[in-house]
Amino acid sequence: MDEIPLCVDLDGTLILTDTLAESLLLAITDARNFFKIPFWLLRGRANLKHQLLERVTLNVSKLPINKPVLEYLKLQHDAGRRLVLVTAADIQIAREVALRLDLFDEVIASDGVNNLAGRQKAEKLEKRFGKGGFDYAGNENRDLAIWAIARRAIVVSGGPALTEKAAKLCEIEKSFITPPPTLREWIKALRVHQWTKNLLLFIPLLGAHAWGDFGKLAASMLAFIVFCLGASSAYILNDLFDLESDRLHVSKHRRPFASGRISPVSGMVAGSVLCSLAVGLMVLTLPWRFCAVFTGYYILTVLYSHVLKRIVLVDVFLLALLYCIRIFAGGDAATVPVSSWLLAFSLFLFLSLALAKRFTELRSMLSANAVNIKRRGYQVVDLELVSTMGVASGYIAALVLAFYINNPTVTMLYSHPGTLWAACVVILYWISRIWLFAHRGQLHDDPVVFAIKDRQSWLVALILVLIAISAMPR
Repeated sequence: MDEIPLCVDLDGTLILTDTLAESLLLAITDARNFFKIPFWLLRGRANLKHQLLERVTLNVSKLPINKPVLEYLKLQHDAGRRLVLVTAADIQIAREVALRLDLFDEVIASDGVNNLAGRQKAEKLEKRFGKGGFDYAGNENRDLAIWAIARRAIVVSGGPALTEKAAKLCEIEKSFITPPPTLREWIKALRVHQWTKNLLLFIPLLGAHAWGDFGKLAASMLAFIVFCLGASSAYILNDLFDLESDRLHVSKHRRPFASGRISPVSGMVAGSVLCSLAVGLMVLTLPWRFCAVFTGYYILTVLYSHVLKRIVLVDVFLLALLYCIRIFAGGDAATVPVSSWLLAFSLFLFLSLALAKRFTELRSMLSANAVNIKRRGYQVVDLELVSTMGVASGYIAALVLAFYINNPTVTMLYSHPGTLWAACVVILYWISRIWLFAHRGQLHDDPVVFAIKDRQSWLVALILVLIAISAMPR
């Protein structure tokens, strides 16, 4: 048995996240806390951590654990070695983690006055155990001050560079190399597959038959890029604020931020950069009307993520509205008028898809014997009503298209408007198929994602394009 105690860091070492960042994210959902944070920080980081935990509750039981490190600590514990949790996190969190794992003999942490990080942590450990009287497991450059007075180092997730620096200060007992987030994980975090929704920005250009105008096409392309950057920024923000609920979800717990593969700090930086790029590109290249619409879209997206998605029915109407805003923004970017018929058709169609999404969630809750959707406000008893509203909304979208075909102005754009009746049949088929799959439990929780991966949906889109072309002037 090794009689030298092993001191273990928490954030980034034992757990794959940053407790301060997660506490901040929980706290700033309340605007009152948001404006107090700078004043708490003036009194030091230790005070900030303590004040945050006075107002929020971090679900320690769901924090992502670094499993290889945990297994190593269990072996050390079973061998009778003394383990000490030493962290810059607040003492309240540190004690909860120690209680959860039942491995540590002692907990040393920040106490609301002293921030136990870097040199302060080194001084505390030297005073407690003496120089060379302990081993230390850490993960970042500021831990070098501690390894300089430790007997041995355990380097976690720091990569070869940090291991090499630590080796110059003390003996390396063990090194845990955690690979950085892959490109695929970042693509997943950015929800790149959701960028297909922004193709709606091109619909006004196509509807006005102005795709041959390269100036308008270039403006639409720029608008598409702005919406993609802004949407990814909003998705990151949403995932960061939903860390706890995602970790409780049957599939969302695998998301990069919830699982700890990408740190919340990296997410904050990436979200800020993407938003700044979107705003800069928009202001420099696109009309002010588009800027106003995009700003409204982004604000509504953030409000939806944090407040409005919890309000029954308001959430689905807002989801439908966000799709329609993309179409409206596309018209402003290309400076082409957006038909009221197009907006009406889009509103009913996307309302149907939003209701399909909620229906799928309710059906999952029914299978799990749950009463309601967490943080949504819907109950299982709403299942059939949601289905009825969704199917009706989808069919009304086809009805709006039928009324449009009979509108006299259609003859100005199409030589054979009667051909467009086939589009009504195709739309009715696709909506019916979506809802049939939803009732069978075969629909992805997001119908748009389902459509992107569904070959028949792509075939439907191709048929609609061919119908529109065949109705145009020769």
